[in-house]
Amino acid sequence: MNRRFAHNISIFLLDLILSVISSVFALLVLRVIYGEILYFNRLCTIWLLTSLLATVAGILISGTFRVVVRHSTLKSVNKIIVSTLCKGLFFLIVWLVGTFRYFGVPVSNYFWILLLLDLMLSFILPLLTRLLIINAYDSFSRDYAEEVKKVPVVVYGTSNKAVAMVTRLSTSPNYNVIGFLSPLKANSGLIIHD
Repeated sequence: MNRRFAHNISIFLLDLILSVISSVFALLVLRVIYGEILYFNRLCTIWLLTSLLATVAGILISGTFRVVVRHSTLKSVNKIIVSTLCKGLFFLIVWLVGTFRYFGVPVSNYFWILLLLDLMLSFILPLLTRLLIINAYDSFSRDYAEEVKKVPVVVYGTSNKAVAMVTRLSTSPNYNVIGFLSPLKANSGLIIHD
């Protein structure tokens, strides 16, 4: 299997699972706020199925699964927003068509609260998950870079170009500049960079 394809599938499934978890949590919060709700089991079934279909549509439309998570930027946050708005629009269409009433679930009182909770969580959970992945990746790569033994390097010359080379090599995880080699005897024993 192509590595890029596997990455896209895993991000797709992660976003899908987080969105459904958001819907479950929103339903639980609604139950805590309102207590006993008529036809709650039917509401849960319809809400979770709608959430699943809406999330799949939102993810495919926005393309959130195509983003490399460790390189996420504001552009990928926009994709999460588009995905969440698609999910909300899908819920509104289902509500306007009357699917909930068709299955005997009166949702007029708490539909908006449930929708708002679901959409907020559907935005926040993927965003926080991406931030955690980015931090974990950065932490791992820093730790790994410290473990890798750097190759000692001597730079020839003391011109501006040599100093620029040292500046570039100082950010490299592979090289450690240990000094300069200069043909001028006057430069012997001088410290240029500390």
